[in-house]
Amino acid sequence: MLRPPIVFTVAVLAGATTLAACQAKRIEECNALIGVINEEQQQVKAAQSQEPAEFERVAERLTETARRVADVPLTVEALREHRDAYQALVSDIAEVMRGAAQALRDRDGKKLDAARTLERQVGEREDELVETINRYCAGG
Repeated sequence: MLRPPIVFTVAVLAGATTLAACQAKRIEECNALIGVINEEQQQVKAAQSQEPAEFERVAERLTETARRVADVPLTVEALREHRDAYQALVSDIAEVMRGAAQALRDRDGKKLDAARTLERQVGEREDELVETINRYCAGG
């Protein structure tokens, strides 16, 4: 009759070890993804000009960021979903920037207003997604 408690204790210890390993992997992968996201945000914040060429440069940086985000190797399914959502979002922002650049070149106020509206909407989505990723990575 002493066998089952010993087996149970071994199973609990094995489960705790597996949980710790999973947590470490999650933290490692979160740090890798957040690092790429933070770099992207710094690049976009560094853009100051309202010239079409600057919008195009930002769009190209964002396109590169989308590629870099996609290349972050992740094994945690929930984090892969967040990564894929962020990659799509960054691609959307790049398209908005290209549209804004074209509107500025064309001196088309309506298109520029539409691009600004899209930029705000996409920016709000980005804020929400970054908050979701941070909450997930913090263990929530």
